[in-house]
Amino acid sequence: MAAARSGPRAGPGEPWPLAPSLLLLLLLLPPARVAAAAHRHALTEGIAWSRGVACGQRDVQGKVVGGTDAPEKKWPWQVSLHYAGFHTCGGSIIDEYWVLSAAHCFARERNIEAFDVYVGLVDLRVPGSHTQWFEVHKVILHPTHKLYHPVGGDIALVQLKSRIVLSDSVRPVCIAPTDVKLWNLSCWATGWGFISQQGDTSDKLQEVQQPLVPLRLCQLLYGDTSHVLPDMLCAGDLGDVKTVWRLWGPTCL
Repeated sequence: MAAARSGPRAGPGEPWPLAPSLLLLLLLLPPARVAAAAHRHALTEGIAWSRGVACGQRDVQGKVVGGTDAPEKKWPWQVSLHYAGFHTCGGSIIDEYWVLSAAHCFARERNIEAFDVYVGLVDLRVPGSHTQWFEVHKVILHPTHKLYHPVGGDIALVQLKSRIVLSDSVRPVCIAPTDVKLWNLSCWATGWGFISQQGDTSDKLQEVQQPLVPLRLCQLLYGDTSHVLPDMLCAGDLGDVKTVWRLWGPTCL
């Protein structure tokens, strides 16, 4: 269960280097502080975890053409990963004790005890009534991450020290089967990051929807096959190739 706390760890923090892409909103993110405490929830206030819990359900629906503020409860599996008191990466709830995030967020020189995980959070400055805080117990990096660093195999499983309490604002995401077909589909990316090419940022959760781009075409657009690996996805508007961006790690929903 999440414990009550006065706020994330204080400290200067060291944000992970940001990618140049405007729309990479989930994984490579600028630092920001949560200004208030995450709230503790008694187990009776939440929805009990069980094998029958449906993943991917949300109470708020909506459509968006470009990046915009995401309403509360629309992305109930969204996670904010903090390091030394600063937001540094995003992630998704997959189980009561497990979060899916990106391997690059856990650099070798980073102390696992300095990480905090927040769920049920929309505004980095002010936690909501369903916001929960957790400490990290263990991180498992994809075995190919070292081989293809810094972009390939960019997946990490994060085990929490205490269990997540479900609510209408906190739910698990669905994991796609290995044989899923990704033709003629759109991708949702969510997170806290750049909202303009001038480097403006937002403390509020952002969302954007873009059509997926075939891997081979994406490689041609980037001009180098080594920049776009088979374990990545590409998304963007082919009418404006500047908007085509790579997705590595658990970015696309």
